[in-house]
Amino acid sequence: MFRGRDILLRLGLIFSILLILTGCWDKKELDQLAMISMIGVDYDPEKDQIVMYYQVINPYSGASALEPGGPQSLVYTYRIEGRSFGEIRTLSFEWMSRYLFEAHFRMLILSKSAAKHILREVVNYIESLPRAKASASVLVAEDSLHDIMNHFTLLERVPAQAIQNRLRYLIDFSLYVSRDIQLRDISERMLQDRVVVLPMIKVLPGKSDQIEQRESNIDASQDNVIITGGAVIKDFKMVGKMVDSDLISYNVLNGAKGRHTKLMTLNGKEVTLTYQPVRFKRTVTLRNNKPVITFHIDFMLTAERSIEYMPKTYQEAIKMEEEFDRRAKRKEQAFVEKYLAKGWDVVGVKDALKRYLPDYPQSDNILQEVEIQFVNHSNYMYPSHIQESY
Repeated sequence: MFRGRDILLRLGLIFSILLILTGCWDKKELDQLAMISMIGVDYDPEKDQIVMYYQVINPYSGASALEPGGPQSLVYTYRIEGRSFGEIRTLSFEWMSRYLFEAHFRMLILSKSAAKHILREVVNYIESLPRAKASASVLVAEDSLHDIMNHFTLLERVPAQAIQNRLRYLIDFSLYVSRDIQLRDISERMLQDRVVVLPMIKVLPGKSDQIEQRESNIDASQDNVIITGGAVIKDFKMVGKMVDSDLISYNVLNGAKGRHTKLMTLNGKEVTLTYQPVRFKRTVTLRNNKPVITFHIDFMLTAERSIEYMPKTYQEAIKMEEEFDRRAKRKEQAFVEKYLAKGWDVVGVKDALKRYLPDYPQSDNILQEVEIQFVNHSNYMYPSHIQESY
């Protein structure tokens, strides 16, 4: 008798707990969501208007019985403008029949106007979202953002996927792009009073209005987008640009580990070298009451892509290493002098002093007061696959 009453009490307790559980009262089905793959932000300073571009995945693209009227685009781009980001979100329901879902977007592309005027607001808005996407990569449009957001891409049908793949290969197999181009990196660098350099994207001439026209054109040098150059961001504002040759020094001096291949002249001989920073260390000391920052960088060298010249003896390899180290030092010195003179902390001078010399007073001219040295050491590892060219 008592055992049966205990069972009933336990069942009653379980059902009571079930009644106060929240449950999925606000769930939305997949077919109610607008899955965003890429976001673009533009700004019109004359009208004080924000323009948002949402590139939404079309679930009914491709060959499907659900498609009325034939094939459809894999993505659709919506252009909505308003006075604030929250206002634009409300206006989105006038344009689309689904609920905006930003949790999986991969790319954030800013116009130069947005990067110069409202970058702080953009970062605050994205990070304030319930499903904040701080890992999204950020790029700056060299040309019209409208053209980029309404452009078909090659090989990959989803533009966000195509751009993400390019960035991944540029990070691994070049020194033009670093990993520190995500939304959270902007916030961290700004708090450290440093600059961050974001890759820039531009449209090549010959744009097609229909995807069929794009697919029938074999010339990939037309109607394509290209990632080249960098936008320098300081204090949440775009303050200038950086060319590809300077991007190499910037990324090396900020700890990037990409493999970069370049034709160069060493000891009077042309050679195509692949070099990769494999060790990066930064030390800070005081010398005569003056801060000295030293960059210690080890490079791995290979001539696997070279058909011009290959070292054939140990002495030749040593000479090539020494000349490469001298050349790298000249490039690094010229780069630092050029940009520190502009007041751009491209190598984290202020952050290094705060970390290693916290008691050292930092004046407004600290970038000019600090002495920067470079110690490079290269190691020639792998020769070319051929012993001698024809």
